[in-house]
Amino acid sequence: MVLIWGRKGYQQHLGLIVTECPRCMEHRPFNIYQYGKKFTLYFIPTFSYDKKQVAICGACSYAFEIPKDMKNELQSMLMSEEELMHKITEIQRMSEEKTKELSTKTCPYCAEEIKTEAILCRYCRKDLPP
Repeated sequence: MVLIWGRKGYQQHLGLIVTECPRCMEHRPFNIYQYGKKFTLYFIPTFSYDKKQVAICGACSYAFEIPKDMKNELQSMLMSEEELMHKITEIQRMSEEKTKELSTKTCPYCAEEIKTEAILCRYCRKDLPP
């Protein structure tokens, strides 16, 4: 009787997370992959072994293996590409609102929105306190 067996490596994309890159020191999207090997018998995969999860920075391609104790926490953080794009859009909108907030103030006399640097209100023409 001849027994044909072997092993084959595989890669599975699990999703994306946004976290601080150890190399860039910036919050970046990371692709999360699971790598493993499958034992095959007569060219039929039977079971997986030697699994590891790897995070790869989308900006600088820095890769690191995810420790086993962090895998469950990571599962709750995974998102699809569409969810990531929605989150990025939301962050950009919030950033634009914050920038607008910082560059304007409300006139204490007429309650109109004016530039932060203004010393005279363009609506009511009153001098503004410093």
